[in-house]
Amino acid sequence: MILSSPPKHAGEPRDLADRGWHAGPHYRDVAALFEQARERLKPDGCLYVMLSSDSDLGLLGRLINKAGFRTRIAYERSFYIESMILYELRI
Repeated sequence: MILSSPPKHAGEPRDLADRGWHAGPHYRDVAALFEQARERLKPDGCLYVMLSSDSDLGLLGRLINKAGFRTRIAYERSFYIESMILYELRI
């Protein structure tokens, strides 16, 4: 099992601390996450990844599909202006 809470927003980080929020243009710093996780998981393993409804879910979904994962929403928590979504990804 792999647990990940990657940066949830595109855009160039202002400094090292901001890299926790911003993943670079087109999610540059997250783009390889799904392929690399798939390489490391055992056949029955899974990746849990937490994203925001403010994330570019279309782009991230394409990266997840390209890596060959099946996706299921494991949990979603809505706040005032966004939702946090925990995805379960399996091979």
